[in-house]
Amino acid sequence: MIQVSVARSAWFDAIVACAETVFDGHGAAAVPQRDVLTANPTFAPENFIVARDGDAVVGVIRLVPQTLLVGGAPLPCMGVSTVCVLPEYRGRGIAARMLERAHAEGERRGAGVAILHARRVLDGFYPPFGYVGIGRYGALEVLEPTGTAVGLDLREGAIEPCHAAHHAAVYGGLTGSFVRDGAFWDFMARTQVAVVGGRTFVLTRGGRTVGYAVVSGMRVLELAWEAGVSCAEAAHACFRLGFTTFDIHPAHPLFRHARAHMTTNHAARFTLVGGYMARVLDAEVLGKTLAGAIGTDAPVEVTPEQARVRIGSDEFEFSSGGTMLRAVLGVVGADPSFCRELTPAANLAACFPDRGFHSPIVDSM
Repeated sequence: MIQVSVARSAWFDAIVACAETVFDGHGAAAVPQRDVLTANPTFAPENFIVARDGDAVVGVIRLVPQTLLVGGAPLPCMGVSTVCVLPEYRGRGIAARMLERAHAEGERRGAGVAILHARRVLDGFYPPFGYVGIGRYGALEVLEPTGTAVGLDLREGAIEPCHAAHHAAVYGGLTGSFVRDGAFWDFMARTQVAVVGGRTFVLTRGGRTVGYAVVSGMRVLELAWEAGVSCAEAAHACFRLGFTTFDIHPAHPLFRHARAHMTTNHAARFTLVGGYMARVLDAEVLGKTLAGAIGTDAPVEVTPEQARVRIGSDEFEFSSGGTMLRAVLGVVGADPSFCRELTPAANLAACFPDRGFHSPIVDSM
């Protein structure tokens, strides 16, 4: 009989072996699962849900406690990762049982939502479990930068401790960013950038580090710098190395500057399945985050089953629970075509603006 439970430390070798069997050799970077799991700051027994057949581990889910920023307000969430079942045990509902246990564990720990990053081959697997796509992917191509980058250089180099402050300065106010602690930055430097198939570059001025970039192929995935560096300078530094395409947040200072002052092309894609996906775990926690994001002291009540949100005396009804979650997180701005105000004085646009939700791929642990 298959047993599903939180892991014990004695099972670590079997957990890694299960993940290695399913994942090693797959993906662009093909970083060994043993390195990915053991280097991760969340590598602890309480952060694994396992399925066991006797003493054998036949399925694994890794839990990644994280904090997501929505309009500057923190949203505790539970990342769901490394979802795998050995081939000979598939088709028995084991993954469903592990997901159910993972969701219960996330709710028990105070998470408002569960978040995962689904591979394209599993696009249709997660929606039956309540997940909806929250991914926004955009390619901003800078065709002709303006200004100059005198004295600012971009060279390949390792992540440095000062980059945490650079990231906080640029990404701290962007909806969809995750709060990163020191342990994550250490993991990012040693393992995570390679996992997403990226390379790190350092921005310097006069030999002093003033920023960094994460690049995959010729596409910039993440870019941050300290005060005093202009958007034009950063764009030129990237442009000189042939990096002209940026997959960054639409409210990122470089994105906004380039759209206003440079010749650009921009293509945006929103996903309902695949990529970043989320489901509600605790509606009360989600409501508190929404209250913080819109700056209200009024009570906020989120009811996913009815796809409704009440803010003080104002009530809104959405076309579906998934649409409601995307609007609450700021993936899309609420629109009368899929949301209606149930009270006359309700202000739909003010409560559910399009916040440009975008999560860097580097955070997909």
